Amino acid sequence: MGLHDSSGGRLPGIESPPLVRLMHLCPDHIAQLEKMLATAHLKEQRVATIDLSAIHAIREYHPEDLTITVEAGMRLSTLKAELAQHGQWLPLDPPPVEDWTLGRLIDMNPSGPRRMGQGVLRDYVVGLEFVRANGQRIRTGGRVVKNVAGFDLSKCLIGAQGRLGVVTALSLKLMPLPAFERQMTLQLSSLEEAETVAKIMRSNKDHHYANLWELWREASAPESLQMVIGFSGHREAVLRHAQVIASRNTRWSLHEDWQADSGATPPTCHHETLFWQGRTWLETPRESVLPTRLSTVLEAMPPEESFVARMGQGVFYHGGEAKKKPSLPSANLIDRAQKLFDPAGVFMDRVE
Repeated sequence: MGLHDSSGGRLPGIESPPLVRLMHLCPDHIAQLEKMLATAHLKEQRVATIDLSAIHAIREYHPEDLTITVEAGMRLSTLKAELAQHGQWLPLDPPPVEDWTLGRLIDMNPSGPRRMGQGVLRDYVVGLEFVRANGQRIRTGGRVVKNVAGFDLSKCLIGAQGRLGVVTALSLKLMPLPAFERQMTLQLSSLEEAETVAKIMRSNKDHHYANLWELWREASAPESLQMVIGFSGHREAVLRHAQVIASRNTRWSLHEDWQADSGATPPTCHHETLFWQGRTWLETPRESVLPTRLSTVLEAMPPEESFVARMGQGVFYHGGEAKKKPSLPSANLIDRAQKLFDPAGVFMDRVE
């Protein structure tokens, strides 16, 4: 493993001229990565991609504390399988367009409909280890949930597209694997009707216990709207919440049930497959709005647009026709942060 040029040939040592080729790093271990980046920084070489597939170990796992520290090359699917053996999980639902590694999750910060009730990646990261562009290894945060030592830089790296540093390990808080889930659907005829239903549910606080709540339309049937709400937890509690929702509107119908002894782990469910069908998270523009502005947004937003609105403690999704325009963090903000983290521009051309 070592440095490679953009054409795929191995570079002889570190003799390549600066800024002529983009570097592709394939370290076998973190110490080697530190040396590679230090060399690139010294020679003013730029790094395009970094393959951390060899850095994928679980460093610490304490099921009794619901915490784990794992290296960034591990795949989310592998981690979920390991956690499920202990009745635990990391309730993230990035789109199934790729087999996500934890490092790439940190870089891109994708999320799906479960963020409504179970949050996003930054809600579960309690500490990070990353390597700066000059090869310096930094540890921020801690390995346990209740940790107040030092300044937490973790949030800065989440969603920064890998341009502030290379995350090599992360400490996460976990959740118990739910015993039961139920999802229900309501067919609607217009955005106005969806707005009315949303207002009633908010006034009754019906959504407070939901792990998923969204409105979506299929591109193939734009006249048909579907509201989906899901509950997760102990079976008795889930059924109680679902019964309350059904009593408010008899048109709610059962969409899908899942239980822990089914052999699969959430979010392996039919609805989330439908949610991402025909589009990727980069092709779906999203806009955050305040709850009080939901009515205005619904009225002003063309039917084919997509958006995300704040709703209670979570978000309210409306998925429209896919657009070929990525919705990523502000490039200007990342540029300004990179001047502090990477003044030499080693990560300027990272494309992961």
